[in-house]
Parts: sequence; structure tokens; C-alpha cells
Amino acid sequence: MSQEKRMGDTILFVDDEPGILKVYQDLLSPTPMGDIPRSSRGEAPPVAEFSIPCDLLVADSGEEAERLVAALYARGGCLTSCFMDMRMPGGIDGLETVRRLRSLDPRILVTFVTAYQDRSLMEVGQVFGPQGQDEWDFLNKPFTRAEILQKARNMLASWKRRRENEDLTRVLEEANTRLRKRTEELQAAQQERILDLLDLAL
Repeated sequence: MSQEKRMGDTILFVDDEPGILKVYQDLLSPTPMGDIPRSSRGEAPPVAEFSIPCDLLVADSGEEAERLVAALYARGGCLTSCFMDMRMPGGIDGLETVRRLRSLDPRILVTFVTAYQDRSLMEVGQVFGPQGQDEWDFLNKPFTRAEILQKARNMLASWKRRRENEDLTRVLEEANTRLRKRTEELQAAQQERILDLLDLAL
């Protein structure tokens, strides 16, 4: 995937544990050279391979997440995906937070991060509906930095593919509409020509 950051490349991380939020925030920072795996010859790969080209939002509660995302959309942005803790103090848990965020934008992809068996797959599936079962995933705590990075990359790539497919579908639909209109015009012109020839024959 290209490392160029594009419009809409925003990921939301929600967790009530400050330490986990710090791990998430560090994802966008250059990786310390000591943390980068080296080849057998001692060469380190480019640091860019271990970061995510996107903007980051972090929240320590569902209410804060809802406020941040509403503000993001108010200024013309959009959210590609989020890592959502299931259990959080306050009025709403992770599942309800996702329900509210997807009512704002149903295209948001979600990875639920939890150390517990908080909700059944059926409950989670009901939020996404039968057509959205490939729009969410689980990640168990404790997780590794590599797991978070790869999940984030996968969600960004999936979100972009979905938007590209939507754009292609829209272009094809517009082309088909123009083709149908032109066909109708030609048929009408042909019919008119036939009537003119019949008038001349009479």
C-alpha cells in the first residue's frame, strides 16, 4: 500500500486505559530503530514500513469518541475505521458507541478490542446487519504492535477498495444512463423518420 496519506484516512482508537491509548498514539510516530527487526546482515527496513499513513483520533470513552467523530464530520472529514474497546466506564459501552458512529456513517469499519467475551457474535452482527458481516473483526488483549499495525493497514486498504468500487459502480451507472437515454433518442428519431416516410408514400 502506498504510504501517501489521502483524504479520509482517519482512524479512531477508543479505550479507557491510558497505557493502551499511548500504544495507539505511538503507531504514528517513527519506530525507534531498536524496535525494528533487522535482516541477517543487520540491515533495517525503512521506518515507513512500520507506520500508518493516516490521521489519528483517540478517546477514553464512548461519549468522547462520539463527540470527536461528530466534530470530524462537521469540518468535512470522515472516519475510515476504529479500534473499539468493548468495556468502558460511563454511559455507553463499545458496542453502543459503534452503533451510534455507524448511524452517522455506515461505512466505518471496526475492530473490537477486548480481554473479555463481552458480547455474542449475534449481538455484534445485529449492529452491522446481514450485508456488513465483513465490516468488523475482533482483536484480543493483550495484543502486539504488529497486530495493531496490520489490522489498521487492512482496514484502510479495505475502506479504500470499497470506495473505489463505489466510484466505479457510479461511473458505470452514469454511463448506462447516458446509453439508455441515447438509445431512446435514436429510437424516437427512427420512429419519426418512419412516420415521415409513410406520409410521403401516402
